[in-house]
Amino acid sequence: PAVVAFDRGPRREIIKFWWPRRSILGRWSTVPARRQRDFLAATRLLAEAGVPGPEIAGAGRHGPARWVSYVSRPGRTLRQAFAAGEPPPPEALAGFLLELHEAGIYFRALNLGNVLETGAGSMLALIDVGGLRRYPRPLSVRRRARNLAGFLTHARDIEHLLGGYGRAVMTAYVAGLPGDRDLFMVRLRQRIRAMIRIRRRRRLRRRA
Repeated sequence: PAVVAFDRGPRREIIKFWWPRRSILGRWSTVPARRQRDFLAATRLLAEAGVPGPEIAGAGRHGPARWVSYVSRPGRTLRQAFAAGEPPPPEALAGFLLELHEAGIYFRALNLGNVLETGAGSMLALIDVGGLRRYPRPLSVRRRARNLAGFLTHARDIEHLLGGYGRAVMTAYVAGLPGDRDLFMVRLRQRIRAMIRIRRRRRLRRRA
């Protein structure tokens, strides 16, 4: 997808475009329409759950492409906050992750670049919400562990999250976790080890 930011009066908006590709038979791909639907559905799910997310300003098509426009929230991503040496309190991030999971939200693209910090870490929000799904009940231990293992081992964020800060986040997360906390930690460690192995194999294949 392509992303364009522009100012509309006092607010800043972001337009995200999905461009199709032609198949071998010359037909346009339906992927852009599906991506657009998924993005709009994800923003509705977040609003229903009371979780801050993109505020949709418009959606449509431009030729074979599909687009979504949403209001840019003031603030910075957590990746930018870490780069500035000013990450949010671990308890704030842990509370936000718990809020997502208790609301049944599984965000496959969860990483520091997709979480926005507003108000000096007192408020967190999601941006770029493609790949988000909401279940009818709080996430299971297995899904929580899988989601957080991917978050902690993301290629661009692992140096920040697999150290003391990440342990503090997980300590605060577990403290607020209902159910079997020991089982969750076992599953989380298993998933982290599996994710690290997968990422290591991918790096080796790219070098070969």
